[in-house]
Amino acid sequence: MVNAQRELIEAIKWLDTKPQLAEAARNKLRYWKIDEATIQNVESSGKVQTSITLFADKSGIVSQRHIAVGDYVREGQVLFDLMDLSRIWVLFDAYEEDLGKIRIGDKISFTVPANPGKTYQTIISFIDPVIDPQTRIATLRAELANPSGLFKPEMFVRGTLTSGKHKNQIN
Repeated sequence: MVNAQRELIEAIKWLDTKPQLAEAARNKLRYWKIDEATIQNVESSGKVQTSITLFADKSGIVSQRHIAVGDYVREGQVLFDLMDLSRIWVLFDAYEEDLGKIRIGDKISFTVPANPGKTYQTIISFIDPVIDPQTRIATLRAELANPSGLFKPEMFVRGTLTSGKHKNQIN
């Protein structure tokens, strides 16, 4: 980004005769998601900004940082992983012997220790076709709206699955 700013500063010197150079340098900074105010500041001051604020395309929670201050950033490099927690997956373990009774669309009532006394409802949207050879379980997945952010990644849940006439405890 420092080099791209230097290119813009140099291109501004040729603005009268070759305006396309300045626009190309601006576009390079825009490609890096540098906002217009920062680009204008570089142009007007003629100075490279060594600290620049970048904004993500979408809102979310930073779940992992892949860079540190002073790192060289390459084109296409992932800087951060973002998680959108407004809609989440709730995963349950089902024993191999219970899988014959479980279907996509079955209802699950579940509780979360972080909110005792409250029961939530969802339905199974996916049954993992692979069974873990050590534990002999398959993962059931349900989707759930999470607008208030109550549910967090890796929370423990305990559920009761209703499948036809059967009830099964699952974690």
